[in-house]
Amino acid sequence: MNFRTFIAGLVLLAGCQTPEPRSEPAPEIQVQFEDTTSQKEPPKKTDDCASEVPVIDLDGSLARILPASVLQNPGKFRVQILVSFQTPEGCLSQWIYRADEEYFYPASAIKTVASLEALRLAEELGVGLDEPLRFQDSEPAETSLRKLVEDTQIISSNLAFNRLYEFAGPDRIHQYFWSQGFSSLRLLHRMFSKRTLDEERIVPAIEICRGGPCAFEPLLPRREGKALTVEKSVNTLIGESYLDPLSNELKVEPMDFSVKNAFDLRDHQKLHRTLIFGEFPGLSLASRNFLLETMSRAPESSLTRFKPLTPGLSEARLRYTNKAGRALGFHVENAALSDPRRPLGQCPVLFVSAAIYVNEDGRLNDDQYEYDTISFPFFEALGREVSAYLEHITCT
Repeated sequence: MNFRTFIAGLVLLAGCQTPEPRSEPAPEIQVQFEDTTSQKEPPKKTDDCASEVPVIDLDGSLARILPASVLQNPGKFRVQILVSFQTPEGCLSQWIYRADEEYFYPASAIKTVASLEALRLAEELGVGLDEPLRFQDSEPAETSLRKLVEDTQIISSNLAFNRLYEFAGPDRIHQYFWSQGFSSLRLLHRMFSKRTLDEERIVPAIEICRGGPCAFEPLLPRREGKALTVEKSVNTLIGESYLDPLSNELKVEPMDFSVKNAFDLRDHQKLHRTLIFGEFPGLSLASRNFLLETMSRAPESSLTRFKPLTPGLSEARLRYTNKAGRALGFHVENAALSDPRRPLGQCPVLFVSAAIYVNEDGRLNDDQYEYDTISFPFFEALGREVSAYLEHITCT
């Protein structure tokens, strides 16, 4: 699918469909990460690593992973799966089922790109994780980068993500990730937003409080990004009707996802593989470790919600580093499973990325989706099937 042709336009945007979660205290855990930024070699071909990596083959598992209705018509459900096993030396084995066959809405799974770019910009500006920041005309008005990244990655706060989006700015986010080869990325709007595309491009001025006694001073000016939308296609016209987020009127026509965020499944997984085994220029080891540590945590009371493979995984002791998303009938997971006893990046990692669309009545924005009956069971079954490969991530 081509997202490279740009047009300008005004549309109403919808983000996550669920209410903003209340912040829950995350359990304290100890996670160490090895400096692997010196590894710049591309992953080796599986043929060269036959003795080091398992052959990932889930063809015989599809009937157990997908309900019959989904397996018979995978295009309707836009189901995509990518499972990869990679060693620190770069040996790679992959199993691919319909990855990037069509558009899917990334929902909250895209939030990591804003966290990463905000951390890069903070280092460039000399902003500490705990220095107070104040966003003009935004809520919460006063916060810190540490809180924003933790709330975004751990409890998937839409408000925290929106502040990171404003801190980094959409232009800077696009320019950096496109330069790193993530060509599918389109971060066009905040989450749970009712702004037009033109309004989405504007981010407020930001102030910082340094030293003591604390006095706020200008840090970043109000910025306006370039007008970026993408070419309409049959691929991005989804559903049969939708509720307009402003008027709450029913529109009897497909929803146009060409004006919504986009990030292909391969790029989702490439993001995690690069964080763990590669390098993002301008992102320090300390910032990378902090980001990965937050992605390895989740509120104990909401593990299934935030780490949907959990019910199917057979391994009790497991580092589960991920960012999932769920909105507008789309349910997405982007996970890395590893041995928690050794630094992340020092041992093999099993990467599991998947997306599915569940909206039987064809109506969008009505909060009537088959998450409980189709998508959560799908992720549980996927976790159960990939458990056969977890023994290979163990380090001695």
